[in-house]
Amino acid sequence: EIALPDLGPDDVIALRFRLAQVLENALGDIDGALTTYREILESDAQEGRALDALERIHSGQGQWTELIEILRRRVELAGEGGARRDLLWRIAEVIEKKIADRDEAITAYHIILDERAEDLPTLDALARLYEDAEQHSDLLEVLERRLPLTADITERVGLRSRMATTTGRPAPGS
Repeated sequence: EIALPDLGPDDVIALRFRLAQVLENALGDIDGALTTYREILESDAQEGRALDALERIHSGQGQWTELIEILRRRVELAGEGGARRDLLWRIAEVIEKKIADRDEAITAYHIILDERAEDLPTLDALARLYEDAEQHSDLLEVLERRLPLTADITERVGLRSRMATTTGRPAPGS
């Protein structure tokens, strides 16, 4: 029998990282590596390197649902601010572009607006999705929210024109 020294939690995590790297890189055992990285997170739910590895692997393998799960964990750990918004944006983009679920993407973009009501890229994404889905009342609502946030006259005229087209009425001031 081999006697092992008493290992502390940090030592166990370090050994698990090494095992996961060997499984992934030397043996090509992606499933084994995923399991090991998840075990690390069970020991320390905030372990950023394990989250990074899971995010990288799931993205590389096209495992979008699992990637979204990891990104949502990151959102829970993120404080307020830009990093949180960027994670929420990535979730919405994956849902929209990789999973191609328009309704869920709309929901994901609205989560961003709940935290940042004046987020222009999010308003633009919602406008695009509502226009594609021919959800005219929702599109009009987004364009109305966008209008006061737009300083450029040409862009304002374009928004008013889109609004008029959406409602089927002439644009105000036309």
